[in-house]
Amino acid sequence: MTIQEHDFARVQVLQRPTVEYLPSPLPEEQPSQPTPMQAYPYDCFISYHAPDREVARWLTNQLRQAGLRPWFDQDEILTGQLWMERVEEGLTQARATLVLIGPHGVGRWQRQEAYVAIRQAMSAPDQRPVIPVLLPGGDRHGLPLLLDSFSWVDLSQGLDDPATFARLLAGLE
Repeated sequence: MTIQEHDFARVQVLQRPTVEYLPSPLPEEQPSQPTPMQAYPYDCFISYHAPDREVARWLTNQLRQAGLRPWFDQDEILTGQLWMERVEEGLTQARATLVLIGPHGVGRWQRQEAYVAIRQAMSAPDQRPVIPVLLPGGDRHGLPLLLDSFSWVDLSQGLDDPATFARLLAGLE
């Protein structure tokens, strides 16, 4: 391209007619989470590291048997759905978040879920609880400091302790 051709192309771009865009009316904002007067569709969001999936499923089933409605990704995200959108929906539609800490620690995505849950807990007028749950083989060391500041439920000695499970249920009421 010669200098003259380049200048001509530049002039053509600069001489394009301008189009004025009228602002479109903004849609009414929809609340991203239920207000205190609304019921949450889920009692809790189950946040877990993928290698701890089987224990997460077991705990989800125990919560259902106790009459609760947990959000568990394996049950709520269908094939072909955008999983990140569904996780966001689950976090905003759950009244509480259980952050399960197993022998594999906190996963990368689980850490992000915990941060969202903590932010919701701090800004929600109805104080949405974040409950870390220490699973067998789990270790509190190396966890995000904000998560470590919440009251824990310790199932590290076994999943079959009725008193500890009752404590977990009480935190979800």
